[in-house]
Amino acid sequence: MLNDLGNALLIFTLISCGYGLLKREDGGFASYWVAGLITAAFATLMYAYVVSDFSVLNAYENSHSDKSILYKVSGTWGNHEGSMLLWVWVLAVYGALFTWKSKNLSKGLSQKVIAIQLVLTALFTSFIFFTSNPFVTVSPTPAEGLGLNPLLQDPALAIHPPLLYLGYVGYSLTFSLAVAALWHQKKLTKAWAKVARVWGLVSWMFLTLGILAGSYWAYYELGWGGWWFWDPVENASLMPWLTGTALMHSLIAFEKRNTLHRWTLFLCLITFALSLLGTFLVRSGILVSVHTFAADPERGLFILGLFALMAGSSLALFAARIDAIAANQWMGWFSREASIVLNNLILGTACVVVTLGTLYPVIAQITGSQLVSIGPPYFEQLITPLAIIMFIGLIFVPFLKWQKTPFKVLKAWGLTLGVDGGILLFMALLWADLSWLAAVCLALVGAFGFVSALQVYKAVWGRLNLPRLAFGLGHLGLGVAVVGMIISAIGGEEKILLLGPDESVNFHGYTIELTAAEAFEEQNYLTHQVTLLATYGRNQVALQPEKRFYPLSQTVTTETAIETRWFSDLYVVHGGLDEGAQKWIIRLYYNPMILLIWLGGLMIVAGGGVSLAAQYKQRKKA
Repeated sequence: MLNDLGNALLIFTLISCGYGLLKREDGGFASYWVAGLITAAFATLMYAYVVSDFSVLNAYENSHSDKSILYKVSGTWGNHEGSMLLWVWVLAVYGALFTWKSKNLSKGLSQKVIAIQLVLTALFTSFIFFTSNPFVTVSPTPAEGLGLNPLLQDPALAIHPPLLYLGYVGYSLTFSLAVAALWHQKKLTKAWAKVARVWGLVSWMFLTLGILAGSYWAYYELGWGGWWFWDPVENASLMPWLTGTALMHSLIAFEKRNTLHRWTLFLCLITFALSLLGTFLVRSGILVSVHTFAADPERGLFILGLFALMAGSSLALFAARIDAIAANQWMGWFSREASIVLNNLILGTACVVVTLGTLYPVIAQITGSQLVSIGPPYFEQLITPLAIIMFIGLIFVPFLKWQKTPFKVLKAWGLTLGVDGGILLFMALLWADLSWLAAVCLALVGAFGFVSALQVYKAVWGRLNLPRLAFGLGHLGLGVAVVGMIISAIGGEEKILLLGPDESVNFHGYTIELTAAEAFEEQNYLTHQVTLLATYGRNQVALQPEKRFYPLSQTVTTETAIETRWFSDLYVVHGGLDEGAQKWIIRLYYNPMILLIWLGGLMIVAGGGVSLAAQYKQRKKA
């Protein structure tokens, strides 16, 4: 019953897309229908999970009647087929929202944007229906399901995919706006830039939140002790985030100064193309990662074909129309526009570095070349100098004017910041065993944080200035996050040891004693837990890391124990029993200031939210 209903809804979705494309004047009406039909299809699949209807193969393979309601619902997208249905649902909803809010664009341009969205929806719906159908029947109906991957049974990972998709798929609208503008063959206007900026900012905020949720999940769930591992699937979300950040800044220049048209259009196209590339990497089966979905390569090739079609055709259209796109207006070397161009070049170069490092092992595997392991050293050695150059520029950005900045302004602020930077560098060098590179990075980020905090102060002192507040808060969040990255990297400590009952060890100011070890059975897993008493001064806390075994899926997971003090973590991992010594393997990490990474990330998103509020306020006044 549910399978038939779901398939019927997918078929009617394709019919509605076709109708909207054939009768473009009714495209807006069709986009509402498509959103409604896909919403009903997604709700149908979710209902099968909630009521444990295992006649639906997808629910049978990824759910269990004993699961909590949270993991029954999140199980809907915790697999390849369901996650692709979520992708199409987000795509359809974005199309309907654009139709509802497209009054600021000309009718002809809006119709073209809606038509492109319908084409994308039809292509991905066809992909689902023919190759990744979540409404396949299993007969006879099993009495019980196989259960959800234990690694996915976590609140952070339950919200991680929806947030990522709201970011990834949101860039379909900036893509459609760019293709429609090239197709429309009319002069680009500030009205177009304002619309693109809203959708680009919304997508960027959701993508940032998705990356933050995934990073924090990996930190406390995997037991690896860190927050970013340059995993190929982590990189898949970082690539469109880098170009999306560049796009957001280019759209500001477009709206304020009517310049950087070519940059803006190119970034609109390439950001969505990278979102599609990330989707291919996660679902092709060619990557080995805890994040990937188990999908066969044939289905991955279908997505690769969509990526080639979308990226190839749109970039070809861009190349054909580039002469008709207004060239950049003249700008001074020391101007806000020039700083955005520099920002775009740095972020673009970083994206190329990440893309090459992620794809090279895949290309080597396909071509039969010698396999070369590309790990954190490759990325860190190439990204670090780019980051240093970027922060040198960012320090001066708040004092730059549009078009041209008087030299006396740069001279005065350059001297002030030079003194501040020197003091910060001197303070950083007082830190024992601190390298020159780390000291320089801390000094630069400290100076950047100072000028960003100054912008926040100026924005809230007296009459509230929302655009300045958005600028200052977003940049201050970046500084806070990078400080957390640097200090946790250079000040962190790791120790692996064997502990028996009542044995203790001193570690970074803590006295840690193993007081108990026990095994017991929970509802759907077996666990072994050790209890460690951590003493710091007069304070004591019990930490209980676990090793869990899930019989149904034959999976072992690690549950870490974390004690937080002043944004720093004592991070404990249960490594199992050493049979020879008959003692427990305990891994200890001290991660100083690591929580600043996620605090800074949330501040960045808050800056984006303030920017949206500022744009809404400006439109109401207009």
